[in-house]
Amino acid sequence: IIGDGTVAAARRGLNALYRDRAVHIVIAGGPIASQAVLVQARQGDGLSKPTIAPIVLDVGLQDAPLHQGASGIHNLSYIVFPSDVRSDVQVFRQVVEFERLGVVVDSRIHDALPELSEKILATIRELGVQAVIVPATADVDALLNRMTGVDAVYFAHLLPLPSDEVRVLAEGLIDRGLPSFANHAQQVGQGML
Repeated sequence: IIGDGTVAAARRGLNALYRDRAVHIVIAGGPIASQAVLVQARQGDGLSKPTIAPIVLDVGLQDAPLHQGASGIHNLSYIVFPSDVRSDVQVFRQVVEFERLGVVVDSRIHDALPELSEKILATIRELGVQAVIVPATADVDALLNRMTGVDAVYFAHLLPLPSDEVRVLAEGLIDRGLPSFANHAQQVGQGML
C-alpha cells in the first residue's frame, strides 16, 4: 500500500492491512508510516498483527513507547534511527560557537509530522539556542538559498538527495562559511561535520 505522505493516509493503509486476512505481519515502510504505527499504538486502537515500524527517528521526540528496552505494546516492534537532537546540538556547540541554528529536515517528513519539527525546535531552544526549521527538497540551490539568518546548520534527518548533490550542498555551505553537523555517517562521508 502506498500512501500520500500523510499520517492519516498511512493509518488508512495500516488498517487495510490489519483487515486483510492474507497479511500476517505489517511493516511500515518509512518514517511517516512508522509514526502512524506509533500513533495507533499510543491511542490504544490496537495492533491486531505483528507490526514493525522500521524508521523511528527519535524515541523521545516521537513519544515512542519504551519499557525495559522494548515497546511494551503487544505486536509492536520498532527500529530507532540513531538520533538524539539534544546530544547532537550540545556536541556541535562544543566544536563551533553559533547563535542561530538552521535545522534541516526532509520537507516530506516536516509536512506530514509538523509536531516533530516543533519538538525539535523546542528541544534546541531549551539549550538556549535560537533555531529555525529549513525544509529540504531535492533542490540543492533552493535549500542553500533558504540558509539566511543562520550561522550554523544541523541536519536532523537524512536528506532527500543523491550523494553527489549532498557533496554540492556541503561545498555550498563551506562557501557560505556555515559549519554543519550531521549524525549520519553517510552525510559525514559526503562533507558534513
